[in-house]
Amino acid sequence: SQDKLWYLLAYNPAFTSEEVSLGTLGMFDNEVTTHRLASKLNWRLNDDNDLELSFFADPTNSEGVGGLPTWLGTPTELANPDPALSEITSGGFNLVLNGKHWLGDSFLLESRLSQVTRDNKIVPLTETGANEVLFMDFDTGIWSGGNPTRTDNQTRVTGAGVGASWLGQQHTLKAGLEYRNQVWDIDDRQFFLGKFDAGGGNDVYQTLEFSTQGTMKCRLLSAYLQDSWRLGESLRINLGVRWDGQSLIGSDGNVAQSFNDQIQPRLGFTFQPGASGKSQLFGSAGRFYQDVALIAPSSLFVAGSVYRTVVYDHDPRQDPSGGNVTVDFESEIAPEQDLEGQHFDELTLGYALMLGPRAKFTLRGVYRELKNGLEDSIVDETTGHFEWGNPGYGLLTDFPRMTRIYRALEFTLEHAPTEKYNFLFSYVLSENKGNYPGLYPADISSDGWPNMGPAFDVLEQTIDADGQLPNNRTHVLKLLGSYHLTRDFSAGLTASWQSGTPLNEFGAAQFDNFYRVFLQPRGTAGSTP
Repeated sequence: SQDKLWYLLAYNPAFTSEEVSLGTLGMFDNEVTTHRLASKLNWRLNDDNDLELSFFADPTNSEGVGGLPTWLGTPTELANPDPALSEITSGGFNLVLNGKHWLGDSFLLESRLSQVTRDNKIVPLTETGANEVLFMDFDTGIWSGGNPTRTDNQTRVTGAGVGASWLGQQHTLKAGLEYRNQVWDIDDRQFFLGKFDAGGGNDVYQTLEFSTQGTMKCRLLSAYLQDSWRLGESLRINLGVRWDGQSLIGSDGNVAQSFNDQIQPRLGFTFQPGASGKSQLFGSAGRFYQDVALIAPSSLFVAGSVYRTVVYDHDPRQDPSGGNVTVDFESEIAPEQDLEGQHFDELTLGYALMLGPRAKFTLRGVYRELKNGLEDSIVDETTGHFEWGNPGYGLLTDFPRMTRIYRALEFTLEHAPTEKYNFLFSYVLSENKGNYPGLYPADISSDGWPNMGPAFDVLEQTIDADGQLPNNRTHVLKLLGSYHLTRDFSAGLTASWQSGTPLNEFGAAQFDNFYRVFLQPRGTAGSTP
């Protein structure tokens, strides 16, 4: 019956056909087909138990422009379209079962089961793309040849969790356990050829080869406990602690690296001085760990993963002999290290004040500091041997520690002069500085390589690397407003102004032409508009 069972079933296919410009080569077709399916079932078993089952799927196939790897840079021009033409298969499905179970008037038990599957397949669309190497001329910025990527990956994530809440007069207690198991089946191969100016009218050619084939797994177990404690009418304190234990399992089925000391204390408060309740002090402090993405350990804990570079004094497409191997890395599953997971500390403090019945002013300060991180680095430049760990510690002790500090002051004014009209104005003054941009180093690469990005690959890259980070915007102003013309119709406006982001000047590292180094201190080569 309607008061016991409710369901939804939806199918929303999307067929996109567009022409995409590839510069002087003209316009090329891009066809994308997505089959979106969604269903939801709510079942009220009785007055104390509810179940909710959700399913979502979005298998997607794309043929045309896409899949061009830009983590080595962006071409100024393509000599032929084949490097940018791919067939891409993506998407997957999500299945989630949630339950709510009341055990008395003040005790709530919540349960959760989930399964997620995602596919990622990229293959060249044309015969030229499949049979020729991608050639990147770094003197002219022109790319030509074929498509370098052959990817056929699948990710499966199984999750389960249970949480319990007790609602008291002064305390609201909550505790829970969560479990997640992730399996990544990998078949990823890429091959590039670059041409560089060696000076004196001479050119060098360098190949770069990646290959990973195998299975990585990750197990994550979490536990948390928190208490929201009300002390009188004006003060509430929130206390909590969370623990995450993560184990990375190599292709041999054994634990290759674990992070089991990730304890994260949290504290928050709100205080209303005076009896009027027109003002409020609030703040929070906490430590936050970030899960380790599997792309980094997949290159280190899947046996047989290859990373190889070869330098030639001639074009190897004409004569493949005579190359000098500068990096020849084939992974073995190394012994487990004593490592810290990537984490940061954050402190916020704010004050809110009601300016009459329809206006509110808020001032908030934020301080966020990276405490440690994980990256891969070449520790022996004669052999190109990689290690993975915490820069500044252990096997990476020759590298500087990671630093990133964000400071901000946020001013917000909310005002509703009438019931029909309201607006919000905000201004943020901030600074983001350090030697590590984060999991996605936007100033060095446009592609994401979390925990194995280009920031700490070779020691040369850490010289002049401390400065303004790529997402640093000193000033940001925003204005939002809306006006209700009738009961069923309203109009809104959003306006924003923000200062530019810092620019850098890069050159090639002496160790390897594919690695970028700072030619002047980070963030001092001007800024975007």
